[in-house]
Amino acid sequence: MKFLFSAVVGAVALLVAQPAAAQFVMTRTTPGAAYYHKAGASLEDHDTQLAQCVADAQRTAQPASGGNALVLINPALGIAGVGYDLRRNRAGRRVNIENCMVANRWTIMSLSEAEAAPLLPLLRERDSLRMALARMVGAERPIGTMTRWFTNDAMNGASDRFSGAEFVEGVSLSLEGGMTASRGLISWPPIPDLPRPSLDALPLDPLRPRDIRVTDDSALVFIRMTGDIRFSADILVFERLGPDASTPAWIDQRSNLFAPSLNDRTVERGRPRVGVYAYRLPPGRWRLTGMARTDMAWSFCQGTMAFDARAGEALYLGSFDLSGRMMPDMTMRDDIVPAGRIPGGLRPVEYTAEARFPCTGVYIYSVDPTAS
Repeated sequence: MKFLFSAVVGAVALLVAQPAAAQFVMTRTTPGAAYYHKAGASLEDHDTQLAQCVADAQRTAQPASGGNALVLINPALGIAGVGYDLRRNRAGRRVNIENCMVANRWTIMSLSEAEAAPLLPLLRERDSLRMALARMVGAERPIGTMTRWFTNDAMNGASDRFSGAEFVEGVSLSLEGGMTASRGLISWPPIPDLPRPSLDALPLDPLRPRDIRVTDDSALVFIRMTGDIRFSADILVFERLGPDASTPAWIDQRSNLFAPSLNDRTVERGRPRVGVYAYRLPPGRWRLTGMARTDMAWSFCQGTMAFDARAGEALYLGSFDLSGRMMPDMTMRDDIVPAGRIPGGLRPVEYTAEARFPCTGVYIYSVDPTAS
């Protein structure tokens, strides 16, 4: 215990000394002794949210080298399989518990040496630790220093989002005290027995310029992306919502996924890369499901942005700077449509908030369309 205490104190000291940008490291756990806090929350609120996050984190996996990012985001597609790195999974799932709690607007409070001293011995006395947490998790004036909070950081190109999870740092008092109490509180509905998807249900390819036109049975959408793929995401993934949370939209045998990529053969190589894409979508509600780079896939399963597409419409989804602030720029520019083939009636789409959905991928988080 003395060794553990010394390690925790040292990690807290390092954390406090780091610049504010360190909060954007989203692929490792918080060093030192820490707990989750939301003003006014009860211990029951804490345990329920923690249970959801533990369950969601269990659905994620760290990929072996050469995995397929789209399979990690949507494994039901039936594309070539992907290998998992079992050694990293424990660390990755701990990271995702933190990401999930922050995405649901809980803050991470880190404790100083003096603040941690009376609490660390309680790791062996779970009931006493829970009594302490009951006073801490919803306090108006919480003990400790707030070291992480939600800032739409998954959409910040400066964030560290694509490193593999190597090991678990720090001690989460919330997890140590709440794991048993929260176990079994949350479960996703069972996956229904589904038919095999047809070829028409596979992910959509970008349209060739000569095929860009509005049709009566689909929505025509355009999207522009830029980014330096050495550091940024190179794929965005949009998914059509199904009739309920456990049933995919492709049950109607029409595609439910499109994923514009800066590695597409139509994109000129350079730094940064710039890609413009057109797709013909089945009508419905489409959400930004995630982003990826090679085999590192993020799922925005804790809440995201979505738009409604109606048959016969032409919609502009915005320009996404994958190396900067990734929230879409909706300015109607001259270069937002492949080959300048701008259809009549093209208008910018309106994004609205969309609720959480079953998690997949390597890392999980949320996107707030109302945040800057």
